Amino acid sequence: MKSFVFGMLGALAIAGIVAWGPLHTSKVSAKAENSYIPSASTPTEATQKPLGSSSLNAAKQMSQAFIEVSKRVTPSIVMIVNQEKLQNTLGDQFSDQFGGDDFLRRFFDINPQQREQIQKTLGSGVIVSSDGYIVTNNHVVENSTKLQVTLPDGRRVSGKIIGTDPKTDLALVKVTVDRLTPLEFADYSQIQVGEWVLAIGSPFGEALHSTVTAGIISAKGRNNVGIADYEDFLQTDAAINPGNSGGALVDLDGKLMGINTAILSATGSNAGIGFAIPVSIVQNVINQLKASGHVVRGYMGVIIQDVTPELQATLKLQSAEGAVISTVEKDSPAQKAGLKPYDVITSVDGRPVHSNAEVRNLISSFKPGSKAKIGIIRDGKPMTMDVTLVQSKEEKTAGGANPSERQEKLGMELQSLTPDLARELGTEQKQGVVITRVAPGSAAEEAGLQKGDVIFEVNRQPVASVTDFQNIVTRAKNTTLLLALDRQGNSFFVTLDMQ
Repeated sequence: MKSFVFGMLGALAIAGIVAWGPLHTSKVSAKAENSYIPSASTPTEATQKPLGSSSLNAAKQMSQAFIEVSKRVTPSIVMIVNQEKLQNTLGDQFSDQFGGDDFLRRFFDINPQQREQIQKTLGSGVIVSSDGYIVTNNHVVENSTKLQVTLPDGRRVSGKIIGTDPKTDLALVKVTVDRLTPLEFADYSQIQVGEWVLAIGSPFGEALHSTVTAGIISAKGRNNVGIADYEDFLQTDAAINPGNSGGALVDLDGKLMGINTAILSATGSNAGIGFAIPVSIVQNVINQLKASGHVVRGYMGVIIQDVTPELQATLKLQSAEGAVISTVEKDSPAQKAGLKPYDVITSVDGRPVHSNAEVRNLISSFKPGSKAKIGIIRDGKPMTMDVTLVQSKEEKTAGGANPSERQEKLGMELQSLTPDLARELGTEQKQGVVITRVAPGSAAEEAGLQKGDVIFEVNRQPVASVTDFQNIVTRAKNTTLLLALDRQGNSFFVTLDMQ
């Protein structure tokens, strides 16, 4: 079972309480089997054969590079202590169960007006301007009543929250100190999987301030991880632990590549899978927070989903890259620009896109009122649409179902949609068929279809009744059906194999 440990990673409580402990659902230990450990009297190959001078020089050069980067970067990393309120839920429980506030006063000396307790938690931050602006994670500073920032030279000063963006888990803090040393931003497009990186922060406590660890970029563009609403994470195996959240991930030029935010771990400590918010998102968010204290995002008005291999085959696409539009909202910028369901978005402003998450992230980076050139494929033909974006009311991403394996029967029972059923199911569809039963082990179950799903199109043809559905299926030339579904107001596509 996977656990995400957040920043501070998970909020490391300074007062002896590790707040991330409850996330530990399992302990994992590993023992090497049949391993051979040489005794002191047994010469190893390394002792028998000295390291070649060229290899030694290369190792020394790498070591020196780490030293130089560490010297350059640590003056830009701060430690953040967040004083936050915790509700005294124990007092509330006693008050509710044993006679109210008088009981608390008499027997426990608890003032009902002072049930909120204060906890201090620890995180990290990165100086991004010489006049005192610091970027960190939102979860490092949320619920704050007081922020204390420890500067690289040991000075402790108060921090003021300029703005937060929970949807990317970023926050901007200001200290009234000038002549600080900011980090320079890296070029996101030049970041490569496999390159060396350093992670710098304050893991586990104040005594470990400015800890440096080394690793590589393990992957780019990690999304659908479940950490934030807008995800495009850099994955790294550089050691990141509770307290590192808000710290820096830097390249060997000492430039900021990302803000460390979480780890994937069964124990709560580093397991070699850490995530950093990339500089491409960081720059956009902190510029907006600095200007207005909040973030606004562009909005196109579509529901999109990834192109699966099955959709690729059904839609006769040359590749599975991009995102297919399943719904275009009425009177939205997308509809006004001429976008339609089944259009496959392949680029945004000339930048190729590979998934619905990437489309969503790029569109959100535009300012409302700006134009975005949306590259699409429609019926096999490439086209470009100019979409004038409006302010986001949060784009929806279609929940996808897994493609079906070939089965002998579809395995579902249907009923024509009625106005009463539509209201009960929370759908705005005016016509279609409702799935009333899905047979265990059937193609429908394998495809992820559920009781209550509304099928409103089959193979791009509208469905108004069960008879319509049966006729379309009977006439289908291919064994794979393309279903357009509505599930509780959210539309998406599913491919269903009839074999």
